[in-house]
Amino acid sequence: MSKSYREDWLSHLENCIPPAARFNRTSLYTIALEGWRRGLCLKFTVSSENNKTQQIKYSFSDGHKEHVFTESNGDMNTVEADHICKYKDLTYEYLEEAGVPVPKGKNFNSDHSIDEMLSFGKGMTYPIVVKPADGGGGHGVISNIQSGEQLEEALHYVRNKLRYENIILQEFIAGDEVRIYVLGDRVLSAVNRIPANIIGDGKNTITKLVELKNEFRKGVTHLHHRPIIIDSSVHKLLKESGYTVDTILKKDEQVFLREVSNVSTGGDPIEVSHELTSQQKEIAIKATKAVPGLEHSGVDLMINRGSESGVVIEVNIRPGIGSHLFPIKGKAVDIPKALLDHYFPETKEITINSQYYFDLQTIFDSLLGGYNNEVEVFSCPTDRYVCKKITLITNSEPLKLYNRLEPLIFQYELNGFIEKRTDNKVDLVFSSNNPKALQELEKVLEQSRNYLNIKDLKIEEYTKPIKVGFEIIDDLNEAGIIELEKREKISSKNNDIAEKEIRRLRHRIKLTEDSFSWKLTSPLRRVLKGNDENRS
Repeated sequence: MSKSYREDWLSHLENCIPPAARFNRTSLYTIALEGWRRGLCLKFTVSSENNKTQQIKYSFSDGHKEHVFTESNGDMNTVEADHICKYKDLTYEYLEEAGVPVPKGKNFNSDHSIDEMLSFGKGMTYPIVVKPADGGGGHGVISNIQSGEQLEEALHYVRNKLRYENIILQEFIAGDEVRIYVLGDRVLSAVNRIPANIIGDGKNTITKLVELKNEFRKGVTHLHHRPIIIDSSVHKLLKESGYTVDTILKKDEQVFLREVSNVSTGGDPIEVSHELTSQQKEIAIKATKAVPGLEHSGVDLMINRGSESGVVIEVNIRPGIGSHLFPIKGKAVDIPKALLDHYFPETKEITINSQYYFDLQTIFDSLLGGYNNEVEVFSCPTDRYVCKKITLITNSEPLKLYNRLEPLIFQYELNGFIEKRTDNKVDLVFSSNNPKALQELEKVLEQSRNYLNIKDLKIEEYTKPIKVGFEIIDDLNEAGIIELEKREKISSKNNDIAEKEIRRLRHRIKLTEDSFSWKLTSPLRRVLKGNDENRS
């Protein structure tokens, strides 16, 4: 197991999460990967809401039935449930009616002025919380408000700067905010999300400690693109505690940088299922059942240490499951497996092939770039007879090597990649269900020693998972075509960027648009419902 991959995480996900999945796509990808590895037909589609927002959906089919997902939300959750969970005030109505404990408060809409909200606030007991009724990811939530002055400042910020019209004022519930994942009548996992924080070492400033913490977060799949950002809120909180970003904390001294416990703003996910009481589990299940048509959800429960109960502050219909799969402390819980067992119980006993995973970036490029509106991923390979890494001592570029081996890549339907490691070392990694593949590759490479300037080569076993398809890996490999186009525009405007780099970016874009990337990964997917005529 790699150094950055914890033993408490799921072994079948190690080295299997592509870069495109780390940015708010961990839930989507891990669920899709589980179904694909079970042999279910996997399709991705794109649709537009109000001709503006493009939404990616994916579906599984076993030939008899089909289920559609959006992120972690499956179609066993109804449209009605989706609507209710979208609005916190509406959710609270259903929860209260079912006898689920919720914070006391009131919802205000666009017809209410800030003065009216302040007037209501005077009758509340501080501290209180301001939150958008239709917000998500902790955005716009301001907690632990201690005075009327702070309340007015918070309301102006949420209403006038963030532009939220519907706002909830509610009592502040102290304790730990725990995300509980509920499926049917079961609690699968519970994660305590600790607000963004750093721990002193007696040597480094708070700024440096944040940098070190962010480096650590890059090693956690779903936290990779969720660093702690030192903004005005952090400066304000530090000042209130008597610190600045230049303060050197004592060894083991912990300082919190946020009041909202959300992983998107730097929070730490810790698995605490074993700490839940039976009453807390029952509250989470009851909250899910209180929403008509809600089969699975993420329930946010505020829990005071030592308490048997808790208060529900939110019910999420598409909760991120990355914290359950990759907690920084505690044992991972396999939510994707539980979901696929629930939706396709007949596939429970299938042994998944964790030696393969599929690409995501080119699927998104195709759908979001307007090339296609539906993509079907080719079936997961069921065997792997040959899996090798050939390390070549050569100064030839990977593309030149690929062009020489291209006929064999397609003849033997090779999966793998070519990657330039150093100026004189190139790795060729491949898998095939044909034992002759290695012999043929060796033969061609031997015949091409002069053409490819090969000084030496070494063959060894390769045991890590392989992405289905074949690709050339370089420093631009992780970038999709949309990102490449943006880079090219920026480079073209910057006189300090060498013309060579601009030409390189344009060349990469041209290769992609000319189906080069599809060609390299042809075993990966079948493209359906072409839409090229709509792309200018």
